[in-house]
Amino acid sequence: MVGIIMTGGDPDLSAWRRQGPDIIARRRAEYDALLERARRLMDRRHHAQAVAALQAAANYAVLWHTGQFTDPRIEAMLRRLGRQALHDPRPGRPPRDDGAPRRVLHVATELYGIGGHARMVAHWIRNDPQNVHSLALTGQHHALPQDVADAVRDARGSVTCLNARPGGLLRWARGLQALMARADIVVLHVHNMDVVPMIALAGLENRPPSMMVNHGDHQFWLGSGVVDLIVSTRDSGRQLGIDRRGVTPERSALIPLCLRTRPRQMPRDAARQALGIPADAVVVLTIARAVKFRNIGGDNFVQALLPVMKVIPRMHMIVVGPGPMPAWQASIAQVPGQVHLVAETTRTQPYLDAADIYLDAFPFVSITSLLEAGLQGLPLITRSAYGPDCGVMAADSPGLDGVMLNTGSVRELRETVAMLVQDGDHRRQLGAQTQARIAATNTGTAWRDQLQALYRRAESLPRNPGILAPQQGMTDLDLFIPFVFDDPVGLSGSATIRVSRATQMVLKSAPPAWRIRQLLAISARRDLAGSPLRALIPAWLGTTLRRRLGREL
Repeated sequence: MVGIIMTGGDPDLSAWRRQGPDIIARRRAEYDALLERARRLMDRRHHAQAVAALQAAANYAVLWHTGQFTDPRIEAMLRRLGRQALHDPRPGRPPRDDGAPRRVLHVATELYGIGGHARMVAHWIRNDPQNVHSLALTGQHHALPQDVADAVRDARGSVTCLNARPGGLLRWARGLQALMARADIVVLHVHNMDVVPMIALAGLENRPPSMMVNHGDHQFWLGSGVVDLIVSTRDSGRQLGIDRRGVTPERSALIPLCLRTRPRQMPRDAARQALGIPADAVVVLTIARAVKFRNIGGDNFVQALLPVMKVIPRMHMIVVGPGPMPAWQASIAQVPGQVHLVAETTRTQPYLDAADIYLDAFPFVSITSLLEAGLQGLPLITRSAYGPDCGVMAADSPGLDGVMLNTGSVRELRETVAMLVQDGDHRRQLGAQTQARIAATNTGTAWRDQLQALYRRAESLPRNPGILAPQQGMTDLDLFIPFVFDDPVGLSGSATIRVSRATQMVLKSAPPAWRIRQLLAISARRDLAGSPLRALIPAWLGTTLRRRLGREL
């Protein structure tokens, strides 16, 4: 083992424990006020305004943790709004003949080219070719990723962009109900705060079986009291749903992330030559969205491994996602030429081709990237620095468990990286084991068999009656989340800024009178982000213009 000089870099969990309770208490009060605003509108049966106000409250709960991962009050309000404003008694779809293809409706808020969310949707559809798959989008503002569009087309389905239709949240939910009524099963891949699919389901008297992919398991989300089956892709997320979201075990399922094998584009030496990296280097790769590289514990992501690079000069780091990162430059200057920073890109294969070792992002793990790197035959290292109550802040997955190297302290991280950098035989052997494990778990027939069992399970369940199981109380997880996951304005900004931001996110989808009233209040507080004129443009009009002009407004 190389002798490595230790410095700081571990989170100050004791400080978070001291500060966390007051942060959570302030946020809960702010969230409760937003929820009360929605309740008053519901009581006056101003349904369209109530939906917008409820969306603002949900936005807040996702952006700034309030010590809860679901709220029975908001779940009850979603069901009430669905019944009052969107009650739909039409007969359900006739029972499907045995052996006939299922009509699967996937619902998403917005799918992006960067990140694993859209790839999960595309891989799911492509790995279920016997069924017909369609896609409905409630808030798509960018071009749909091409692999998703191609997958739906090849699956004989259609794509509907609901937010391109005139109207707002309530009207889009009504349109979604019509699509749901024609489906055999509904699969939600929606953003955690999206109220549209929840009130649409709640209003359908004869709704099809529904399930929701728990892809944002570390945050608050909607749906525990509406969706029939919650589908997690890792056990920590599934268990948190049972402990803290009122999901009963019979309505909780686990399925691995679906992946597609990708062949190498070029040999390792050729990839390194193309990237300007020495042929004899040992390359440690990380790929994640820029937001996942928040500085923590006094050290940035690169600085944590400086002692290793200084004593092993042939170790190179490629970090795809953060871009230039000025705050890292002083660290990078200490190991000239050994650190390579790349902006977010969908073209990650050249970097995978050049790598020897894959290191997870920190402090925000990136599980899809871990799995995709492991499927390329790279050994995997992650870091779990937060303790036993914080499983969803670490990395786990059926395909990773048992092969991924899990480190705790920064000392252990450095020792593990140094060991793999120096021991080529071990890293190649571990990489091969990792590749075999992920291929057997996350691809092919084994995954498709689990999916068919998932469909049958959802179909056998009675519709969700909206009764949540008792939930456990707060733990360290609640106190740590604000420092790792939350929008930065949550720690540095005022209460009015948080409330204004949560409200502003829904202005363009809200009824005109409510939109103008809230816009005036936000402007008076000087909390408006962006132009007031842009905030007045209805979401559907902006979406239509973007599609016609081929760009964002």
